[in-house]
Amino acid sequence: MNYNVTTGKPYIIDSISTKISTTIIDSLYKLSANKSFIELNRQYKSVDAVNERERITDHMRNSGVYHFSQDHIYLEYDTIGKTKKVKLEIQISDRQIRFEDTTLTEPFKIYKVKEVNIFTDSRL
Repeated sequence: MNYNVTTGKPYIIDSISTKISTTIIDSLYKLSANKSFIELNRQYKSVDAVNERERITDHMRNSGVYHFSQDHIYLEYDTIGKTKKVKLEIQISDRQIRFEDTTLTEPFKIYKVKEVNIFTDSRL
């Protein structure tokens, strides 16, 4: 038994924009944007979207944004009215803190390690 699959034209990323709630997160994102897995005029691939969310999350955490997770990143793809073109918006929301039945929203902060103490055990 043979199967013949005919694929259509791929979707090409036509434009990329950002909507980032916190100024400091926007600045950090811009510092690493040149390492993005998603590029203009390239074919849209879902694996690139997964890798991009991981890349952004790693960059934010390594930059001291302690509570940052992939849940704060949303990639919105718009293909309406376009011929095999994708308009991409990368959205990064503020931190949401949940208390029982209440949810508070606050901007992310960068945390820094002030001091590191190392205690050795000379008995070893």
